[in-house]
Amino acid sequence: MAGELSIELNLTGISIHTAPIGVLERVALSSDEIREVYNKLLGHQDVSDALVLSTCNRTEVYTTTQSGNRLGSFVSDVLASVTGATRFPKDSHIYEKSGRDGVEHLFRVACGLDSLVLGETQILGQLKASWDSLKEFCSPTNYFEKLFQGAFRVAGHSRTNTGIGAGAVSVASAGVHLTTRIFSDLSESNVLVVGAGETGRLVTQHLMSHQPRSLTVVNRTLSAAESLAQPLGGQALGLEDLAKALCRADIVACAATVEEPLITCEMIQDAQQHRGRTSMAILDLGLPRNVDVRAGELANVFVQDIESLGRVVDANLSRRRKEIPQVEALIEEEITRLVSWRRSLRAAPVITALRAQVENFRQAEVARATKGLSDTEKQAVESATRAVTNKILHGPMTAIRDYATQAEQEAEALSVIKKLFVNLERPDPEEPES
Repeated sequence: MAGELSIELNLTGISIHTAPIGVLERVALSSDEIREVYNKLLGHQDVSDALVLSTCNRTEVYTTTQSGNRLGSFVSDVLASVTGATRFPKDSHIYEKSGRDGVEHLFRVACGLDSLVLGETQILGQLKASWDSLKEFCSPTNYFEKLFQGAFRVAGHSRTNTGIGAGAVSVASAGVHLTTRIFSDLSESNVLVVGAGETGRLVTQHLMSHQPRSLTVVNRTLSAAESLAQPLGGQALGLEDLAKALCRADIVACAATVEEPLITCEMIQDAQQHRGRTSMAILDLGLPRNVDVRAGELANVFVQDIESLGRVVDANLSRRRKEIPQVEALIEEEITRLVSWRRSLRAAPVITALRAQVENFRQAEVARATKGLSDTEKQAVESATRAVTNKILHGPMTAIRDYATQAEQEAEALSVIKKLFVNLERPDPEEPES
């Protein structure tokens, strides 16, 4: 479509959808490597803009060019030269998009539609950080500015106007969300995390976002517990102190790798006696289970395990998937807005020339008509004629802008304008006096 030709964008990338995590880890760019990529890209005579986005799940380079040429091979060569040929795969893992397809991809990324976890918001923060950092290397063109502000705008609209980000979609976040139904204010709760691996760190992150009263991390290896607890102001204990730690815990999150449950019903009952039988929420995120399966039968003890939390996550993901068409509609609206703005720029030279020609005519006529008049009278004529020409031009210039946004009418409209104003391209109002 003609309207799509006004979108100038090239994208070269690799993501979790096209490459295994091992490959993505190799091509993830350090800050120094990102700087080198920018220097090489912006040193190319045809590159107008560039943005580098590198996360654990994707590395993408967005560019615009003076000529409109595609730069996929050049960008791939730059990435390969910076990372080393052994790190960067020049094969089917790499994807290239241009024009409207590239813009749509960018907007989908910003909205979380292209993420491993549908609707997640982290990628938007990463994209904004990349946008802020590129200012260190170049001043983006007006078009590039419009493009990325459009991406941020549609991402914001998708958050506020759809349910694409609603509901927890990881067992860790789902579990923590459910604890808020038991303890309305987690800031008054004492948190115990059992296990300092990846899942333990993730659930700790979610819990600490609620600023609990205290954090205790128990792990078989004390040093691992310390590395997780100490930066957060928490206490680290070895596995031998688990029973003691239970006695003051309101929320227990278990994510250890064990063959048999670490926490028995007897341990929980003993802890409840020390705690005065107040409510205890237990998140069992371990496989196999870290907590005795009968624990949920105890009074004032609320247990959620991988299976039950998985059902919550699945339900939330299902609801998010139903929101995709609404987000895609918002993306389409934003693309249409961008295309219309881009096409309206084509009218600018015609409008400028038209205004210049009319103004030249006006000035010439005012000069002839005000010979012999006082300064006050000349000023009155100047003001009156300027007001008249502005009123006369307002309608045609508005029409030109409107027509320019419509692909099927643009060429015809601009052609008519040029025919109506014969001297438009080389305005010269100086006509011989009769």
